[in-house]
Amino acid sequence: MLRPDSTTMLMQIREPPPRPASVRPDRGPPPRNPAGASVKQPAVLWNLCFCWSWIISGMLCLLVVGGNVGYCDAAAAAGSSSIVATFGPDDRGLTYARLTHLQVHRTNGKVYVGGVNRIYQLDSDLKLEETVVSGPVIESPACPVNADCSNQDRRQVNNENRILLIYYDKNRLVACGTVAQGACQIRDLLNITLLRQADGKIESVAASDPSLSVVAFIGPGSPPINSAMSKVMYVGRTVLNQVDDSMPSVSTRSLDETRNPFEIAFTDALRSTGTFLTLEAKNRLSYRINYIFGFSSGRFSYFVTVQPRSLEFFEPYRTKIVRICHDDANYYSYTEVALSCIGPDTTYDLAQAAYVANPGTELADDLGIRVTDDVLFVAFSNHGDVDQTQNRPGRKAALCMYSIQQIQQKFTENIRQCFTGNGVAGLGFVRATYACQKSQIDINDEFCGIDFNYPYNGSLPLLASPILTLTDTRVTSVAVSVTHAYTVAFLGTEQGTLKKVVVESKQTAKEYSEIAVDPAHPLLADMSFSPTKDFIYAATSSKVSKIRVQDCSVYTSCSDCLGASDPHCGFCTLENKCSLRSDCSMVKGDQRITNWIPYKSQKCTRIASVTPSQIQRTTARTVSKIYGQSGQMNRQLNSQSNSQPDI
Repeated sequence: MLRPDSTTMLMQIREPPPRPASVRPDRGPPPRNPAGASVKQPAVLWNLCFCWSWIISGMLCLLVVGGNVGYCDAAAAAGSSSIVATFGPDDRGLTYARLTHLQVHRTNGKVYVGGVNRIYQLDSDLKLEETVVSGPVIESPACPVNADCSNQDRRQVNNENRILLIYYDKNRLVACGTVAQGACQIRDLLNITLLRQADGKIESVAASDPSLSVVAFIGPGSPPINSAMSKVMYVGRTVLNQVDDSMPSVSTRSLDETRNPFEIAFTDALRSTGTFLTLEAKNRLSYRINYIFGFSSGRFSYFVTVQPRSLEFFEPYRTKIVRICHDDANYYSYTEVALSCIGPDTTYDLAQAAYVANPGTELADDLGIRVTDDVLFVAFSNHGDVDQTQNRPGRKAALCMYSIQQIQQKFTENIRQCFTGNGVAGLGFVRATYACQKSQIDINDEFCGIDFNYPYNGSLPLLASPILTLTDTRVTSVAVSVTHAYTVAFLGTEQGTLKKVVVESKQTAKEYSEIAVDPAHPLLADMSFSPTKDFIYAATSSKVSKIRVQDCSVYTSCSDCLGASDPHCGFCTLENKCSLRSDCSMVKGDQRITNWIPYKSQKCTRIASVTPSQIQRTTARTVSKIYGQSGQMNRQLNSQSNSQPDI
């Protein structure tokens, strides 16, 4: 296996043709040499690849490849050149270092990592700046929050970070653990060792059981009582225990650090309604809702969940998206709609990870939306058992996407159906179901709920077909960015790899690379980009990695560059290099397209002739180069040559 400091000698008869568009898991870009420069490829009489691994291991890999250049353990080679920094608490002799969450500041690039009994503040290169010791603590795990349990058995318990959020408006870090039934803290974003909240009643927000799902995010919402704050924290969590019968499954919580932070943002005097939704106690064990992802878009907030299709026994699990209106102080707008991802031979019912992003120009045009509109990308798995009444993901994965425009329209369609008197409301596991009441209220995409026909489970699913399918894996994390006009998805897997995928249209996506990040360790759900989007940060339970999103410079020829199908990369013809468009210095004016060839072109230029054929080194004069492109019209470029022209 190649190590980061290994070298590779490549020998070939001729330049290989462009690689096929489909991914080849046993191949990848050639590794860099120890100095960081691309490895040269001398032309010789044998088409062999000698890959030298560690000198210590003394292993020699000899590959005989017919017609193309081969690479030994290319996934490791690609990963070693792409991963530029790592942070692993175990490497520093720290204890209780299992990691659970990751956040990256969108402006200064600082990295925040939550784990068991620790929260870390790192710089953008993953160097440790501050550490908060959050546990272990002595408590009774069965004790309700704020109750006197001095006569109960108390023991030392770990404090596992369950929620880690950046509150940009106030430069704060929100961290919630498993102690005190999931209590939270507000800390200073520049120095996380500083607490920034008033003493008061402790609120149970996350969960004491780390095996139960919890998802949280900060977004607009109904302002808390006696507060002018416009941002709140949305929390969705699995509720099974009976420690506190009032524990909500979904809630909107205050972030006002001056008075009882994390309390329910709004409730009436009897706490019968407000910005929360509570499952009936009798249904908690039989109806388990798993929260996968949450986000805000427009005037609504959403949760992606996996739950039984209905309250009836032996109902299969499926994915539903939950929507709540920001201006709704009573959750009258709470509505669920099923999300379906159906392939030709497989139905992918179980969401595993999700991400919301704006599309690139090409994808936006294909979807008929704007580049400023949101798109929800969801990674699904099939059912792992014939018995679909258990939430057990299988080994087939798929990526489906849904524009927010489509989601809004499907919610409107479902709600309108109920307000015409068709269907039932109540959800069953929240309150008894009852027939939808007919009303003349105008239901449009901005409808924000009313005090009847709620909560509502829409019967019309939002259907989608996979744009990408994978076998023998499970996707654990998703992140999406835009480069040039293209949309790129990064998929973390349970095997500890990062797959790079270009979304080519609303029907298709193509995997073009895979990096071994932390083999055999699943990537956590949190993946974040650096402020410039040049790097992506991914974490497993044992370490955080800073990964370059592209490695254009490792491709030494035009055919390799375009054949890699990396949408970040193109071939800069006048500098004879594979690069980002911004690194091609001749990209300007009307030569923007022809001087930098994007990956979709798949047509390399060639120098057909140079006039004059030779000049003195000390002579300054104009050199005329005639460029040809396969099957295309030649073009002429006059360039000024001074000393020592490269001809």
